[in-house]
Amino acid sequence: MPTQAFSEIARVDARDKVLGRAQYGADVKKPGMLYAMLVPATIAKGKVSALDVAPAMETPGVVQVLGIGDFPALRAEISYRGQPIALVVAETVEAAIEGAEAVTAVYETAPYIPLMTSPGAQRVDAEGFNAGDVDRAFQNAATIVEGIFETPTQHHNAMELFGTVAEWTDGRLTVYEGCQNLDAVKAALMKAFELSPDQIAVKSEQVGGGFGQKSPPKIQTFLVAHAARLIRRPVKLVTPRGQLFHIANYRPRSVHSIRLAANAEGRLQAIIYDVVQENIPDGGFRSTGYHEDIARLYAIENFRATAGDIHIDRQMPRHTRGTHPFPAGFALESVIDEMAYKLGKDPVELRLEHEAKNDIIAGQPLSPHFLNDCLREGASRFGWSRRLPEPGSMRLADGTLVGLGVACGIFGASMSASEATLRVRADGTTRMISSGHEMGQGILTAIANVIIQGLDINPDRLEVLLGDTTLGPQLATVGERGTASCVPTAAKAVEALRARFAELAGANPPAGNLHQQLARLKRPYIEVKVSELAPGQDASALEA
Repeated sequence: MPTQAFSEIARVDARDKVLGRAQYGADVKKPGMLYAMLVPATIAKGKVSALDVAPAMETPGVVQVLGIGDFPALRAEISYRGQPIALVVAETVEAAIEGAEAVTAVYETAPYIPLMTSPGAQRVDAEGFNAGDVDRAFQNAATIVEGIFETPTQHHNAMELFGTVAEWTDGRLTVYEGCQNLDAVKAALMKAFELSPDQIAVKSEQVGGGFGQKSPPKIQTFLVAHAARLIRRPVKLVTPRGQLFHIANYRPRSVHSIRLAANAEGRLQAIIYDVVQENIPDGGFRSTGYHEDIARLYAIENFRATAGDIHIDRQMPRHTRGTHPFPAGFALESVIDEMAYKLGKDPVELRLEHEAKNDIIAGQPLSPHFLNDCLREGASRFGWSRRLPEPGSMRLADGTLVGLGVACGIFGASMSASEATLRVRADGTTRMISSGHEMGQGILTAIANVIIQGLDINPDRLEVLLGDTTLGPQLATVGERGTASCVPTAAKAVEALRARFAELAGANPPAGNLHQQLARLKRPYIEVKVSELAPGQDASALEA
């Protein structure tokens, strides 16, 4: 990583965004392109016994209606309300909408469970975790606090809707859509259509917000690609925002029961933690994930965690903006505050006294995390010393009640293997090909900043390319790992290029910036390709 602080440089993609030149998945236009619209199921569970598409086919502009039987991905069995049962393809988006509204279905309904509290909802236990001697710690505890904390179902829609454009050319499929994990989408399409890697390209130049929702392959990607192959014309689908609440992933409701024990000296001794969440059978969002981070937050050696899922009839929940640690952290931080009050301790000091040094799950020392430094700095900036501990004791001059509180959060820092190709040309241009996805978080600017800091190039003629499977592997930009994985690789590429140029130029390099030096050395360009592994990875990560 660069040792120099990031400078105040402009966002490299800001001008294109302001001028409307930034290309998102739904911005792609192809000659002869058709427009599609989904037909959602209007029941929560059951079966489609009949599908009437005749009125839709009579709608002016409608080209084709593809339903159950036309797609492997469309099923007669309905698992949740809003599940797609048909796709209408038309010459205009208006005709596609009108046609979709004309499709009707006859259903065989079945009993369903919409909520964790619905009749028939049952808990299915998941794998737990146990460290230390929890029972003994609670038996010897001087103070115990407990509570039940709930996080409701939460939906999120990024500014950019789900937009997909698919085109087949000579047996080769190209898909354009907003995505956080192009390689996963490509792999899924290869399997679905029995294609080789060189027969599929997936492109996502810009993503208008993802937050985990655009990470897994989407059902609409398969439907649009299949429709384009059947009709032999490019097809675009932009899913209406209202439908996203039914088919897109969401944060599930979760209920956290937690007990915290302290000894007579006010030392936190043990936690008993149970969480249950709504899920679907075989859902990928594990309830065991809630305790994995909070168990590492403080030095509490005795920790028992249990978890379970309550199966409901809805679409699958998944990672949503922040993931498991945030609902779990809300529960933990709440009981720690309650414990501080019971013990008569300052809540900041109580946390400072329990700085975690070891990972009780992995049985290894924790890497430096600087949590206590953050707590001290935050207390200083917010004027914590003026806080009065008694509830309702602090008021403004006009009598308004105020309060000061503290809470900590934790989110695991993950990284991925990454590779990059950096080329500087004598004509004044520079190109970096990297892995990852630009979702508005500034990954393009971060990479550009590393290059501009490390090389004397023309900054206004630097091009950073990513989000395209034809360029190279595209790492999943999730879990805060995108920039953290790409920037070290960019820094490594800069150092490698500097070293290669030093070998080329020798002891007396010509004058000018890097472009001018290459021109004077009569070299059209200089290029390096580098790769970087994340901590703990071996070469197999790059092979994958």
